[in-house]
Amino acid sequence: MLRELNTQVLIDLGISAHQYIIAMLLLNEHFDHLNEYLNSTNTYKSFDEDLKNLSARTLVRYNPSDIYNYRTITVLPTFMREVAKYDGFEELYNTYPKSVVRPDGKSDYLRRDKRFCKQIYSIVVKDNRDVHEHIMSCLHKELNYRKKNGRAMSYMKRLNKWLSDREWENFEDELHDNSNSGEVYGTTIE
Repeated sequence: MLRELNTQVLIDLGISAHQYIIAMLLLNEHFDHLNEYLNSTNTYKSFDEDLKNLSARTLVRYNPSDIYNYRTITVLPTFMREVAKYDGFEELYNTYPKSVVRPDGKSDYLRRDKRFCKQIYSIVVKDNRDVHEHIMSCLHKELNYRKKNGRAMSYMKRLNKWLSDREWENFEDELHDNSNSGEVYGTTIE
């Protein structure tokens, strides 16, 4: 597994590269890789201390009596926001739905080919934080819309297609539309 690391994130968060790797593997639910990593680096013994440090910095929440049940460890938004300051793609990737159930009942993974998605994202965003924020706002609008409309989530595109087709543009008008104030159609006169 390839992981890029901005050392400024480590400095700002006050954590080691080792603790950053633990938090990222937990965030992305790569529990097998986490086990393999802790075994190969012989750091199982310090895992409790690492979690205490991450928890003290409000980056994770966990139950100290159940530290090896990784599913019970929650990576908090504080960590995601700090990582996203330096890498907007990680914020997008972690926000985008992991999988959906298609209308035919089959499960489909939406976040495939991360490296290719990151390349498309870099071309679109060009390190412009405003463009990233705009895309994220549109994604949140789309996710809210799809969740309200039940089965609409089953038609969500894979991330690479969503980026290359510039799907967020379909929700740009809704960001700026103030007419959705709860009024019922036909009840006001202009």
